[in-house]
Amino acid sequence: MKTIPGIIEGEFGCELDEEHSLGIMTHLDRIVEIGGVDMSFLRG
Repeated sequence: MKTIPGIIEGEFGCELDEEHSLGIMTHLDRIVEIGGVDMSFLRG
């Protein structure tokens, strides 16, 4: 996985549904993409 300066990825889970998490990818001060956690962590 390559590193891109300014990219921050976050994962948000829920105890009621442990199989599906929310993933958010940001670059500097902008949200680039919102989707399943696999979206944000598999891109790079």
